[in-house]
Amino acid sequence: YDGGAVRFTSAIPTQLPTTASIYGRAVNLNPLVRVRIQNFPQDVALTEVTAYLGGSVVARVVEIDHTQKCPTPTLSCSVNRSVVVFESPNIASPIEWQVQISARGVAQVSFPVQYFVPCSFDTFCAASSLTADPQWLSDNPPPSEACFAGGVCIDHNTLPTTQLRSVTPVVGPADGGTVVTVRYEGIPAFKPSDVPVTVGSGSTSVQVAVMRLEPEPGSTLVSNRGTLVFAMPKVPGGDTTQLTTVPVRIAVNFGNIQSEGTTSFQYTPVLKGAAVLESVWPAELPAAAAAQVVTVRLSNFPRLSSLADRQLVVATFAGGAAFAATSVIASDYTATSATFTLDTPAVTSDAVLPLTIYHASSGPTRAAAANLTVLPPPEPTVNSFFPTKGTMGSPVSLSTTVSHLDPALTEAQLSVRLFVSDTLGNPFPGAGGTAHYRTLAITEFLVLHGTGCLKTRCARVTVKFSIAVDELPSSLVEDGALCRVEISASTGDVVSFSLPMEGNRVPSLLSVDPVNLDVDQVQSTPYTIIVRNVADDFCAVGGVVGAGCTVTFGGKAVASVLEARTNGKQRTIVVQPAAEATSGPQAGVIGSGTQQFTFNVFYTLPLAAASPIDGVCAGGGVVSVSAVGWGTVPTAAHVSEGLVTA
Repeated sequence: YDGGAVRFTSAIPTQLPTTASIYGRAVNLNPLVRVRIQNFPQDVALTEVTAYLGGSVVARVVEIDHTQKCPTPTLSCSVNRSVVVFESPNIASPIEWQVQISARGVAQVSFPVQYFVPCSFDTFCAASSLTADPQWLSDNPPPSEACFAGGVCIDHNTLPTTQLRSVTPVVGPADGGTVVTVRYEGIPAFKPSDVPVTVGSGSTSVQVAVMRLEPEPGSTLVSNRGTLVFAMPKVPGGDTTQLTTVPVRIAVNFGNIQSEGTTSFQYTPVLKGAAVLESVWPAELPAAAAAQVVTVRLSNFPRLSSLADRQLVVATFAGGAAFAATSVIASDYTATSATFTLDTPAVTSDAVLPLTIYHASSGPTRAAAANLTVLPPPEPTVNSFFPTKGTMGSPVSLSTTVSHLDPALTEAQLSVRLFVSDTLGNPFPGAGGTAHYRTLAITEFLVLHGTGCLKTRCARVTVKFSIAVDELPSSLVEDGALCRVEISASTGDVVSFSLPMEGNRVPSLLSVDPVNLDVDQVQSTPYTIIVRNVADDFCAVGGVVGAGCTVTFGGKAVASVLEARTNGKQRTIVVQPAAEATSGPQAGVIGSGTQQFTFNVFYTLPLAAASPIDGVCAGGGVVSVSAVGWGTVPTAAHVSEGLVTA
């Protein structure tokens, strides 16, 4: 007897299952086989030990344990006992095979093992309306062909609800490729093929294969956690230019198990080409001005993760050096709004200068571009004045609006002068003389621009003043005058406008009296009309209407001219209107010879009279109402007495 010879002592187990099939999917059953060997070499490493099945199939050796050792590893002795552990490989069909254990390529021991076909657990469990757990079965390979329910058959109705504990990232470009990692709980699957992922919905949805499925150790159908990884496809529908949010469905359809979890993914637009400058405000800037703030809105521009990243939004102006945005107002996948502070150059005429803006990571080649107009300081201008003319001998109150003066000017820094010339343009008092002018007092000064206006371009004021009768030469009263009003500022700015003053020889209507006439008193009320600068025989007394004198009220001729008198340039005509009249405004006309004037007369209805004005509470009294202007036969009568209508 050779006590130092290498000998096979035992192997547990020697009955091994083949690969099982659960719901049409292969389940690897790889039990560990413990082989006891006497006098096995003690100085070999794990990687130097090999287990062969049938002389060709290699089984993975997972452990060597020397339970009893010789005093020196290189010696063999009768007390040397070792255990070699290997994992049964995947065998598809039942067979008896010899197992050979080798060390450094030298065969040490051999022994037989028998592979058997395990129970069809999917069918066995289904008979009890249960579901076979392939992971539990893989972790606990059956020792024989016998079927059993414990551990492997579960009630799918008791499975926990699927939870997606985390999904990262949830945003990515619309052209796809974003790798998404999902940490889950309650997904009863153990192979990537068990978990189809659907991106989108309806006819444009896309099926995505799971790249990796990594259940945590010990996971089963009943209790499991793990991680799955997949890559997002191109946005369903194919539009990569829009910000799109789509549902992502992670489902399990295994046996009679149906479980799913849903999340969402946001596709961001794919930026192509240059950024787009959608708006710039203001588009016009004053020349030689510092710290001019310009606000822009950009599209096809990368979203900023923080509004503090203003240095990523870069601009150039008028071909100068690049500079960062002053602030970022908003930024999302649709648009980014930012402000820039510019200093404008001095120009003598309108200048169109380029503004370019780009993301720091994209560079100037993808810059958005627009033009800003730089304007020189505008000249002070009279925008309007009212009235646009006056009449000699009558005071004139003027209101003038002026733009582009210094916005800080006050009333005390302005002066108004009136220059007078005759109607031929000769300065008063005559040709060759010094122009006559009077200084006019400002009666009101209104600032129309806001407090934020600091430049002449936005400045706007109203100046009000009056020209009294005695401000103009009396010698020009008959012929009229050509006046020029000059408004000057302490800054040296001067504006002016022409104001023609008509001579009082122009025939004109001065007044009518009374303005209102009761229709029942028309025949007994004389009507006075005052005109000036007309002929002395204008509508003479006793004149026959229609023969040299025409006076009509509402198209009806007056009865006669009662009085006509002249006082200097004024002529007063008193007429008697016709008796019949209708309430409301009526157009009046007075004319004689080639001169004619129009005016308005207002006929009013007198109050109606009722009699009696009291009566008994029981009613039944007769009330008479008298009124003028209701027509000859009223079509309806409504009498209200307190809250009672009769």
